[in-house]
Amino acid sequence: MPAEQVDELRRVVAGGEAESVSSYVAAAVRDRLARDQALARLREAWGELPDDALTWARRTLGVAGDETTPAKAAS
Repeated sequence: MPAEQVDELRRVVAGGEAESVSSYVAAAVRDRLARDQALARLREAWGELPDDALTWARRTLGVAGDETTPAKAAS
């Protein structure tokens, strides 16, 4: 993990926005796993999603696109 991210996490904890670095990272991992599982279920039900649909969804939800999700990498 880049040092800048570690420093930011420590600032978040010091500011009371998270209980600990560990709890913050655990929540991020939990959320990412849930997202990857949801995307995998969508792909199982509907097949590979068109890139334009993924781009629209990411823009609408305000999330960065990461084409290296385990579900995408496994397909």
